[in-house]
Amino acid sequence: MVYSASLDVTVEDPGEGSRATTAAAVDGGGFRVSESVQQNRVDVVVRVPPKAFQSTIDAIARLGTVKRREISSADITASFVDLETRLKNAKVSRDRLAKLLADSVQVDNIVKVEGALQERQTLVEQLEGQMRLLKSQVSLSTISATFVTPKHANDLKVDHDVPGFVRGLRNGWAAFRNGVAWTFTAMGASLPFLVLIGLLVVLGRLALQVWRVRRRNLAAGVAVSDMANDSEHAIGPAVSSDEHPSDGGGHA
Repeated sequence: MVYSASLDVTVEDPGEGSRATTAAAVDGGGFRVSESVQQNRVDVVVRVPPKAFQSTIDAIARLGTVKRREISSADITASFVDLETRLKNAKVSRDRLAKLLADSVQVDNIVKVEGALQERQTLVEQLEGQMRLLKSQVSLSTISATFVTPKHANDLKVDHDVPGFVRGLRNGWAAFRNGVAWTFTAMGASLPFLVLIGLLVVLGRLALQVWRVRRRNLAAGVAVSDMANDSEHAIGPAVSSDEHPSDGGGHA
């Protein structure tokens, strides 16, 4: 677990509040990370072991009037396990490349293996750095404190625990961003299916058009055949009627 806290406190002497915060952190086995001194205001950041986290916060709160207090915690177990696994695999891959480099005799192979080995070594160092950072966050909690005089209390941030327009606006904006993120996520997940459906619709329309064209062609072929048959029937009797008068004239 990673713990962090942030406090805004009004005191008569902001400098003394910063010194008292540092002393409380040292008493708990921690240390001061930074201090920023401005006119009528001092910001200090300390880090303490988790066991001294709450007691240090209580010590800071007793120095004056707390205008804002935020405490948060995060479970980084999954991230730690994932990083640990990646580091282990990277070391195994690095060791294999090192052995392969030792067994290589061809210049081309040596150059390629050396390049791959350097990449693996760089990855191992990066993962080890991330692992040290995670361990540091777990072993030491961070506390930020801002001290101002009472007459400059209005310079502090609005108390996030008090309902109001600002808090509502902030929560609404967060909800809007989350809604947009979920919308784009859903669109991305459904995009392959939409493409497939669209392709099927296009193929279906093409097939329907081909079927309609064939149907019209068949209908047109039947109509031409019927007209040809009608023409033959009409021509036959006309020739016969022409032959009879000639026959009649012969007999006459």
